[in-house]
Amino acid sequence: MKYMDYMERQEIKDRILESTAKSIAEDLLEGRRVHVNGQKWGFQDVLDEVKQGDDIDAVLSLLYQSRDDKKGRQTAVTSCKQMIDNAAYSIGKYLADAAYKQEQEDFSIDRYEENQAYAHH
Repeated sequence: MKYMDYMERQEIKDRILESTAKSIAEDLLEGRRVHVNGQKWGFQDVLDEVKQGDDIDAVLSLLYQSRDDKKGRQTAVTSCKQMIDNAAYSIGKYLADAAYKQEQEDFSIDRYEENQAYAHH
């Protein structure tokens, strides 16, 4: 029974983190700044993430080579958009996980301080 409870809690946590990651990614893609654990993130961070990827050179090359080919250009634009979306999600996932971990640490500290206060009475 405990295993099932654990799995259910884990599934809920995973859904919350996934939803939070998508929400953060959406904010970044819409140009809004995101603040997590004292750090500020924005669309420029998404572009920086894209630049670090291995596919950027291939997509830029395809964009250039297909400048006169409407179908090829559309494929390149779609690939570029997908890279940006993936980078935003990657950052969103990282920030959602970081926020969750910080919340868990804060909760542990609060419980520790509460137990210490109780122990001194």
